[in-house]
This record gives sequence, structure tokens and C-alpha cells, in this order.
Amino acid sequence: MKKWLLLIVLVGIVGANVGYYLFTKPKSAMEDQKSDVVLESAQLVAEFEADEAAAELKYLDKTIEIKGEIKEITDSGIILESGNDMVGVQCEFERPEDISSVKVKDIVKIKGICTGKLLDVVLSRCIIIQ
Repeated sequence: MKKWLLLIVLVGIVGANVGYYLFTKPKSAMEDQKSDVVLESAQLVAEFEADEAAAELKYLDKTIEIKGEIKEITDSGIILESGNDMVGVQCEFERPEDISSVKVKDIVKIKGICTGKLLDVVLSRCIIIQ
């Protein structure tokens, strides 16, 4: 009985240490990540609108380089035009100062991680490349 209890405690300690390491592991800089996919904002939205499940399989958790026209600037990011009035590409930036030099109607290239579609297709950890 004591051996089993000791084994459970050891497994718990190892599991907690692994979890802590994975949780606190530094993220690689987006600048250093290679783009898995390069496309236009309208194409990304069209694929999610046509078949969301297939688009998620193709793009979810992938590093995407996307080009598009800025439709709106928010506190934490920008929304790219997609040709669809109801849906755009929402780009969330870790550093809001990264978007201080852009304005509505600018054409930009952005790299970020696709996290799926809510109301808009969402890219997180974005940076502007150009």
C-alpha cells in the first residue's frame, strides 16, 4: 500500500513539474516563425464561409501570412477587409504599439496564428511584416 502511495505522489510531482515547464516555456518570436500558408484575407474568409470544418483542419494553429486592406482599427488589433460585409479577419497583436503606424485603407501583410472563426476569422500573436 505504501509503495502505491509513494508511486502516486512521485507521478504527481513529475506531472506537476512537466505542466509547469510547458506553461512557463517561452513562446518563440513570431518574427522567427516560418509561415505555413500565404494568402489574401478574402480567400481565407471565403474558405471558412464555404466549409468551416475543412478550413479549421487546414488552418487552425498554423502560422499564416495574410495580405489585405485594413477595414477597422481596434484597441488590440485590426480587422482586414474580406469582401464580405459581415465577416473579416481579426488580427490580434501582443504589442498594440505595432499598429500605431497604420491607418484604415492601408494594404498590409500580417503574420499570425489562426485560432478559428468566431464572428470573424481570428489570427493571434500577429505582427506586421513589410
